Amino acid sequence: MDISLLALLFSLNYLEVCWFVGYKKYFSFNQTILLTSFILFQVLVNYLLGGKIAIFLFAPFMIIQFFFIIYSLKSWTLAALYTLLQNTIVIVSWAIPWDPAYILSTTDIITYQQLDSYRPVAIMLQQILLFTFIVLAKKISIKYNIFTSISHLQKRYVLQSILCFILLVSLTAIRQIILQADFLKFRIEQYFFLTIILLSLSSIFCYIVYMISHSYQQQQQVSFLAKKLTQETEKISLANEFKHDYRNILLSLNTYLDENQIDEAKEYLSSITEYSNTFIETDYFSQISAINIPPVQGILITFSENCLKKNVPIQFLISQNISYLDITINLLDFIRCLSILLDNALEASLEVTNPLIKVTIEQLDHSIFVEVKNRTDHSISIEKILKNNFTTKKDHQGKGLHIFIKLLKQYRKTSYSFTQENNFFAAKFALPQKED
Repeated sequence: MDISLLALLFSLNYLEVCWFVGYKKYFSFNQTILLTSFILFQVLVNYLLGGKIAIFLFAPFMIIQFFFIIYSLKSWTLAALYTLLQNTIVIVSWAIPWDPAYILSTTDIITYQQLDSYRPVAIMLQQILLFTFIVLAKKISIKYNIFTSISHLQKRYVLQSILCFILLVSLTAIRQIILQADFLKFRIEQYFFLTIILLSLSSIFCYIVYMISHSYQQQQQVSFLAKKLTQETEKISLANEFKHDYRNILLSLNTYLDENQIDEAKEYLSSITEYSNTFIETDYFSQISAINIPPVQGILITFSENCLKKNVPIQFLISQNISYLDITINLLDFIRCLSILLDNALEASLEVTNPLIKVTIEQLDHSIFVEVKNRTDHSISIEKILKNNFTTKKDHQGKGLHIFIKLLKQYRKTSYSFTQENNFFAAKFALPQKED
C-alpha cells in the first residue's frame, strides 16, 4: 500500500478514536477540536510533502494527547492507558484484514495486482473492525468501571506511565520507519516482531490497569463495610446500655405519673426520646448501599458524616439499586454535580434554626433523577444565586451552581431546575434516558 495512502488512513483512524473514545471522557471539546486540527494539518503535509514526512507527525500527536489528558484529568495513568488503547485498536484493526494479504504478496504467493484489487475490501473491513473494537473497549470500560477507578487513585504512577509512553512512542516510530522501506521482504520479521511487542505491551499494561482498578473497587467496598460495621457496633453498644437502664427509666417515669407531675413526665419522656435517637436514627448505610458505585457511596458517606458532626438532620430516599450502567453522563461530572448540590445544602443549613436536608436519588422512566432539598428561613432569589460569582459566604468565589449548570449543559437531554416551596429550597437534575 502506498505510504501516502497508509498515512492518510492512519490519520483517519486516530481521528475516529479521538472522537468516539476520547471526547468527553478524556478530552474536552476544545482539546478535541485542537487534535482534529492537528490531524488536518498532517493530512495537508501528506498531500504537499508526501507520506514519508507526514507519518512522523504521529509521534507529536501522541505527545499532545498525552499532556492534554494530564492537564484535564490530572492522571498520568489514564494518559498512558488511552495512548496504549488507541494504538492497540488501530494496529489490531489493520493486522487482521491487511497484514496477512501483505505477507502473501511479499512472498509472491499472490500478485501485486491481486493485492491491489483486495485493498478496498481491506479498508472497509478495517473500518468495521475499528468501530467494533471501539464499541468493545467502551463496553469493557463501563462494565468494570476502569476509567473512574483509575481517575480516583491516590497514587499517580508518574514514572511508570512516562516509561510506558516513551517505550510505546519509540516502538511505534521504529515500526513506521520499517513501513517506509522500498523492499520489505527482508524486514517482514522485524515488522511483525515489533507489532507483537506493541500488542503485548498494551495487553500487559491494560491487565495491570484492570487489576489496579479491581483492587481500588475492593478497597472502596471494604472501607464502606468497615464504616457500616463501626456504625452498627456503636448502635448495638448504645442499645445494650439503654436496655440495661430501661427498667429504671420506666420506674422514674412512673414516679412522675403517680405524683401527677404531668409536665415533668412530658419533659422526661422528651429527654428519653432525644437520648434514644443516637441508636434508633435512620440507617444511612442501608440507603447508600443501594448505589453500587463506590465513588458515589464515598461522597454520600462523607456528606452524612459531616451533617452528623454539624447536627444537621438528613433524610435519604434511595429506593432502587443504581449501578454504573445507569449513569448516562461522565461519572466524574455526575459526582461533581452531586457534590456541588450537597455542599450548598449543608452550607445553607448551618444558618437555619431548624435545619433539614433531604436527598433523593431514584430511577424514573429509565433516567436517573437527583434532588437535594434544604430547609430555609427566608425567600431565595433563584435568578440571583445562578449568577456567576454570586455568594453569601465571605472570601468565597461562589462558582458552585454556575459550574453545576456548565457541566450539565455539555449533555443533550439533561435537565435541571431550582425551586422554593414550603420553606424548602430544592435543586434537581435528571440525566438523559438510558438506551436499551
